Amino acid sequence: MSFSAQVLPIFQSNCSGAGCHIGSAANGLSLASYESLMSGASVSGPVVIPGSADDSYIILILEGTVTPRMPFGRAPLADTLIQIIRTWIDEGALDN
Repeated sequence: MSFSAQVLPIFQSNCSGAGCHIGSAANGLSLASYESLMSGASVSGPVVIPGSADDSYIILILEGTVTPRMPFGRAPLADTLIQIIRTWIDEGALDN
């Protein structure tokens, strides 16, 4: 999986493009770039655990295991989109 070709467009369309997780982002988590994603959130700390989607906070909140489910106030991401993010994380969450 490619972060720039497959994962970032999901974040841009559903998270940062919606005005929530870009720049000075909600809860201190910006999803505008690889660097900002990997910096984590001011509230929860790291949100991606490379190699472990099951332990990555971003997956837990996208799937609704942790509330509030994201994207907040919008329809949940399609399972296929979450699976792309899961696979990217499980493959090591590379900046590619």
